[in-house]
Amino acid sequence: MELFPSRILEELELNKLDKKTAISNLLSLISNSSNINKRLESIKILKTIGIKGKEFFPFFENLMISDSNDRIRKIAIRIIRKFFIDNAFEPMCWAYKHEESIKCILEIISTLSKINGSLTKEYLIKQLSEMEISKFREFITNLNERNNLTSLSINELSEILQNYHIVKYLLEKFKRIQYKLQNGRIYDLNLSFMIYNIYDPKVMGILPSFFKYLTNLHQLDLQLNKFTIIPKSIIKLPVLKTLNLSNNHFRYLPEYFSQLTSLINLNLSYNDIRYLPKNFGELKDLESLDLKHNQLLKIPLTFKKLTCLKHLNLHGNKLEHIPNELFYLKGLIHLELGLNEIEDIPTEITQLSSLQKLCLGGNCISPASFLTLMNMKRLSDLELYDNKLTMIPDNIRTKNRLKNLSLHNNRLEGLPTTFTRLNHLESLDLSWNNYTKFPEEISELTSLKFLNLSGNKITHIPSWIINLKNLRSLNLIYNKIHDQTDFLAKMEQHGISIQI
Repeated sequence: MELFPSRILEELELNKLDKKTAISNLLSLISNSSNINKRLESIKILKTIGIKGKEFFPFFENLMISDSNDRIRKIAIRIIRKFFIDNAFEPMCWAYKHEESIKCILEIISTLSKINGSLTKEYLIKQLSEMEISKFREFITNLNERNNLTSLSINELSEILQNYHIVKYLLEKFKRIQYKLQNGRIYDLNLSFMIYNIYDPKVMGILPSFFKYLTNLHQLDLQLNKFTIIPKSIIKLPVLKTLNLSNNHFRYLPEYFSQLTSLINLNLSYNDIRYLPKNFGELKDLESLDLKHNQLLKIPLTFKKLTCLKHLNLHGNKLEHIPNELFYLKGLIHLELGLNEIEDIPTEITQLSSLQKLCLGGNCISPASFLTLMNMKRLSDLELYDNKLTMIPDNIRTKNRLKNLSLHNNRLEGLPTTFTRLNHLESLDLSWNNYTKFPEEISELTSLKFLNLSGNKITHIPSWIINLKNLRSLNLIYNKIHDQTDFLAKMEQHGISIQI
């Protein structure tokens, strides 16, 4: 009769089989079965029901040292750590020297970290002293010179050794990686574009298992890798501050993603994300969030809890209106909402009292909304390009100090007389509209430094342009300017750089 691990466990739980017989049957399966899944399941069941007798130690020691399957060796190491830690030191030292599997090496070091005593510490220091990678070797050398190496705990020594082996493995498998160390542990890890610079495709599946060892990782870059799923192991990065997952193939974020509560900077741009989890607002420390070029129709209600957010990019999604949740983000400084399907700007946007830069290009913003935006007191940069605007309303009562305004690629033919109230403007982009002449209102914008009127139908440069004392750059390419050679020379004498 063929034995099955699940059946053995079931009969044990139903008292149809005593524990001794169950253990004997499971050990037999592990030793004799050619089915790796049966063997693994048998070991996991043994780990669950408990095998504390010393007579079992040689069996698992032999598995750890000589089994041909690294998954079997790995779980054998864990069982020794759980049930036979008092006998583990010498076999772990032997296995460390002979093991080739990175997963098993990391498990061996984890086991050594649980064995207190001077022998363990001396052994770990010896292994650290033999590290080959220069960044790690320099760190250990500096500690040795200051006599500080022995002051590190066994856990600290183990973590450094594990980080070393992870870097060593990555350097062997990838054409290039970039990393920085802090106190001998990986602080910043850049694995962008690695799918195109890889020697062994299996490596991509191993990477998530490393996260639990990178307890000092602050910055992680995984962009451009064609990932479709965010592994749950990522939540084991307790101090991660900056995470770049851009240019992958994610369609959603799992609920557990919100456990990365230490995140400050998160880049999820250029994916295919359709929705955010309801608990996304738990990422309360976020200061910068990039979600451009996804497929978002809305954002969750909890988004309003992201009160530390300063920079938010929602460019290139499918928003039909500005989500109400954004109006709670009083600390926002920079908001990107370009290339959506937004038509109206609600007056609530003025509640964003810290907002300095607002980008709304590539929408269908109505002329009336321009007046609402002029009531934002701290707004200094505004982009309204590509909105099919045919006019700007003539009752501008600005409360802000707008410095940079982009209205390019609209259908404007003139400017209202009250446009002159924007007297703090330093940069004005009116390119690719329908102007046939310079708007007279520009003559009163005395702070103006950069003026772009390229791509219009202008034929003449007015003489008043040289009265703009701060003007430094004038772009008139793709117009129909008649020969004004002498005047152009005069403008250049006034320090105005001209493109024509």
